[in-house]
Amino acid sequence: MSMFSRGTLVTGANGFIGSALCRKLRTIGAPVQGLVRPGSNNLRVISGVGVSSWDCLDDSLPSKDIFCGVDTVVHLAGRAHVLKQQSQKSLDLYRRINTQAAYRLALAAVSAKVRHFIFISSVLVHGRASGTSSLTEESFFNPEDGYALSKLEAEQQLRSLAAQKKIHVTILRVPLVYGPGVGGNFLRLLHYAYKGWPLPLKNVCNQRSLIALENLVDIISCCIRDQRAFDQTFLVSDGENLSTSELLERLAKFLGRPCRLWPCPEKFLRFCGKVLSREADINRLLGSLKVNSSKIKALLSWVPVVTTNQALFSTAQWYKDNIVSGGQP
Repeated sequence: MSMFSRGTLVTGANGFIGSALCRKLRTIGAPVQGLVRPGSNNLRVISGVGVSSWDCLDDSLPSKDIFCGVDTVVHLAGRAHVLKQQSQKSLDLYRRINTQAAYRLALAAVSAKVRHFIFISSVLVHGRASGTSSLTEESFFNPEDGYALSKLEAEQQLRSLAAQKKIHVTILRVPLVYGPGVGGNFLRLLHYAYKGWPLPLKNVCNQRSLIALENLVDIISCCIRDQRAFDQTFLVSDGENLSTSELLERLAKFLGRPCRLWPCPEKFLRFCGKVLSREADINRLLGSLKVNSSKIKALLSWVPVVTTNQALFSTAQWYKDNIVSGGQP
């Protein structure tokens, strides 16, 4: 076990996960620096965190100056997953940002003698469904879109650096992340739960893994300070799997709103999804995507710092205080 020696550079430091990680590291007394896009107008980095800029679409290597005093890089920045983006053009952009930029950043880190590179990947490298079993780090790869493929290719290139003993690499494969400040699909679920719309999801008995923002940043913090994380790949989650109907029911409860779910045959829902060209959306609502996070618990002695219910409650409270009070949804 080792504690913090030098500083940590967090890319995407003003994002949902990055800003929370910077706050966490500052709270526990760890030196931290942020890296953001040039001209970024959404600086949520906390006081005391120095910020540099780098354009991930720039084909040149980042300046060595950004690694001054840095021992570990946590690479969070990237092009987010968008279900509708399936064209070759979108694949090329995913690769430029999620694969090639990550590799260039790691090469620059090697040149600056940075010891440890933590890459935030996605459980989607294994596919969009787990079936009846849970995915593990050894499960076969099945990237089904450009986003997942770009993440998998980045993993492979980073592992090649680790195999050459140039830098230690840790890969975290992450499911849906939620918490105060969340956006995307989870924010949409919060809208549905708050509005109390009748939804035909009562019979949905799927199982999906999630990870609370607070748990994820704690995991990253553990990987920064613990050498046992070097050159390891981990699937991470809260440890509790929920069906879509259970998730909506809990969100409605914590929002203080009625939950109006009614039963509908799954085959009919899938038929509607096909007719409306919304198959991917329906598959996400009905399919299971479970991960087994026992490896990180055993190897790093990690335990969740919050339960799923605690994290859902704090997310619902944030939604009421910030979204509802702000005149939305």
